[in-house]
Amino acid sequence: MDNRAPITDRDTIGSGLSVLQLRRRIDDLTRLISDMVWETDADLRLRSLSLRVVDILGFHPQVYIGKLLSEFGHFLSPAGDQISIDLHAPFRDVMFMVKNHANEDRILLVSGLPVFDETSGRFLGVRGTARDITANRLVAEALRQSEERLKRAIEASNDAFWEWNVPGEKAYFSGVWARLLGLAFRNSMIDIADWNQAIHPEDRKRTTHALTERLLYDVSFELPEYRVQTADGRWIWILTRAQVVARDADGKAERVVGTHRDITGRMDAAEKLRMAKEEADLANRAKTEFLANMSHELRTPLNSIIGFSDILANETFGPIGRPEYQEYANDINESGRHLLNLISDILDVSRIEANGLQLVETACDLSRLVGSCLRLVRERAGKAGIEIKKDLLADPPALYADERRVRQIVLNLLSNALKFTPRGGTVTVCVRRNDDEELVISVADTGIGIATEDLEAVMSPFRQVDGSLARRYEGAGLGLPLSKRLAELHGGTVFLESEPGKGTVASAVFPRHRILDPIGR
Repeated sequence: MDNRAPITDRDTIGSGLSVLQLRRRIDDLTRLISDMVWETDADLRLRSLSLRVVDILGFHPQVYIGKLLSEFGHFLSPAGDQISIDLHAPFRDVMFMVKNHANEDRILLVSGLPVFDETSGRFLGVRGTARDITANRLVAEALRQSEERLKRAIEASNDAFWEWNVPGEKAYFSGVWARLLGLAFRNSMIDIADWNQAIHPEDRKRTTHALTERLLYDVSFELPEYRVQTADGRWIWILTRAQVVARDADGKAERVVGTHRDITGRMDAAEKLRMAKEEADLANRAKTEFLANMSHELRTPLNSIIGFSDILANETFGPIGRPEYQEYANDINESGRHLLNLISDILDVSRIEANGLQLVETACDLSRLVGSCLRLVRERAGKAGIEIKKDLLADPPALYADERRVRQIVLNLLSNALKFTPRGGTVTVCVRRNDDEELVISVADTGIGIATEDLEAVMSPFRQVDGSLARRYEGAGLGLPLSKRLAELHGGTVFLESEPGKGTVASAVFPRHRILDPIGR
């Protein structure tokens, strides 16, 4: 019979600590470790629980003492299904779902070891630990979902994703590659040697060389377009983008990831566009050569028409006798000259397009040049009832240019202005410098003007503004385009500013490096 008195909190042990002090120290230590420590009796009811439960679940241990585990939680399988555990046998790292003080689910990783009486072997209960892994589970689930989304995105993409283990000479290809190449590569892992054999022989050396160069120095790179063969023998064009994600101690690429994109449609469209351009260029050259070859044939009969009509109009060999004949001779002469000017413009445009027009550049006296142009159109302006004005610099500079072509530009701008200005209107020629110190020769009129949407059309050869007013005026639509191209040969341009009903300002701009000191200075 054991007559020893039960141990109380006030009793001391060999170290001089009371039982109460020892229990408090144990509680402090168990609260410092990550796991909760728990113990059940033979009926599987909790009889002790460390204070770590306060930090994890927010409840004091007394809330759980005397309760079965099944009363406040349940065990889970790895898949998340509820399961039963034999607590009479050891178990390790089984998930246990429990609610915390905020009624939120927490997942504990529980391990337990049954305790038996050493003499009788009677079951005494279970001792174990529990660790909160809720955060880890949430992170793992988020990662799983992210990987799943990435996988779906890769499979849904039109690009083929690949990853290359360079030392192992193996590459992984996403499922899209099977759709791109049919049955060429059924397995996700392929040998790089097999892949190289799929590249078109004409592209293989170039592509391999480019890849070798990029792997040495670049992190991210794009290979020139190349062709690979599908299982049914077709060739498709591929665009490869890649990134080196790992290098060894010597700087050699170990792991590369990237994408392949099927650009066959784009390459086919580019080839068709190239062929169409070649055909257009051939047609344009044929047209230019035809017009150039026709120059002599067109000019010879026109010169005869103009020359003989001059003789008739001037009555060189005596009077004609009837005034109507002289009037008709004048009409023939004017029509011939108009047709000759039109043919000259067409040939000039053709020569410019064929790069066959060469500039003969000298120092041009702008005051004299503009004055000669005004004298040529003054009679026509007088008959049309249009006033001509000029606004030149007091001491205009010289312009290093082809004087004949500059005169042609000014006459074209004047001719257009007179053609579209009604009786009583005004045409003004101005020579100035703009804010960029470029030389500007502008012709402003008070004519019918041009709508903004039509400005591009009037600067294109053989096009005219299609309107009831504009169609009343003659011309092939070459004056402005020809003037613009002649100005561009000098490094300048021609542009328009216009408003319907208020008039137009046509300006020829020449770069400042062509401006010289005034003539005679």
